[in-house]
Amino acid sequence: MHTNVMVGTAIRRRVGMAIPVIIAIVSLGLWTAPAQASSGDGVCDAEETCLYVDAYFTSWIYDTFYSTADYSSRTFNGCIIPWTCPLNDNVSSLKNLDSTKQAKYYTNAYGSGYGHIVKPLGTRSNLTTVMAPDGGSFNDRFSSSCWLGTNYYWCL
Repeated sequence: MHTNVMVGTAIRRRVGMAIPVIIAIVSLGLWTAPAQASSGDGVCDAEETCLYVDAYFTSWIYDTFYSTADYSSRTFNGCIIPWTCPLNDNVSSLKNLDSTKQAKYYTNAYGSGYGHIVKPLGTRSNLTTVMAPDGGSFNDRFSSSCWLGTNYYWCL
């Protein structure tokens, strides 16, 4: 019984000594939280969907973690004059960097029109080679996108 009390006391002493050290590290800014990717920063990060104005992932980019119901008010990141580079109907290549969810891209807003699914970690380097059911390509035709499995009424 005496041994258990001594072990418990030793543990409390070590924990008691560690707490001021932890407080000092955090308060002095010696520890920082892990970096979090930022949606819309112009960098295609893990778990994002990334849309490019040109084929082969070049030129302006639109990157996001979120489903987007309507591209009409969105522009590509890096565009200097916003009305000259609308996202709507201007996507020529894309990446789905989410490791678990499929992304679906639609030719019209709110998930209407023709849809095209890209599997997790999938890419489409040139949408002129990806054909829609009407016989035309999907190039410059996307107007909305969503992560499949989300609870948006328009994302089917």
